[in-house]
Amino acid sequence: MTTRPATVLLACGGAGLVGFVAVAVLVSRHPGPSGLDSVVLAAVARDRTSELAAVFAVLTYFGDVLVWAPIALVVGGILARQTRAAAPLVLPAVAGVGSAAAITITKLLVQRPRPDQALATVAEENSGFPSAHATNSAAVYLLLAVLLLAVLRATWLRVAT
Repeated sequence: MTTRPATVLLACGGAGLVGFVAVAVLVSRHPGPSGLDSVVLAAVARDRTSELAAVFAVLTYFGDVLVWAPIALVVGGILARQTRAAAPLVLPAVAGVGSAAAITITKLLVQRPRPDQALATVAEENSGFPSAHATNSAAVYLLLAVLLLAVLRATWLRVAT
């Protein structure tokens, strides 16, 4: 891994951590839906269709470990082979374990109730913040994107990534 992608990775991770902590503090002070949450929940309830719910249910599964782990393994394996380095295989695993630890600790500390289950596309029983699917997706897929940017040369591929 070259210096530039490592620097980008550290900067993105640091910025993400600062943002996450700021949101966690705000959410812990206002445990129920408020402000923007209420506006978004009202819009979802108003505009919900079975087709749209199905699309979001599929998107939700991309944050499931049974989906992101094999994707990370395949992409990481290809990148590890191409770069002859272990980092593309090791870093997604570290990101997955790290995000799982952050999720567990934050859910225990914040204990934010979930929104109305009638609006849910996937049934969950634990605390509502942070979203495990969203957190895992952000950690693993953004890391894979940074790793891909280190090896992609075509401008259109870099922009697409």
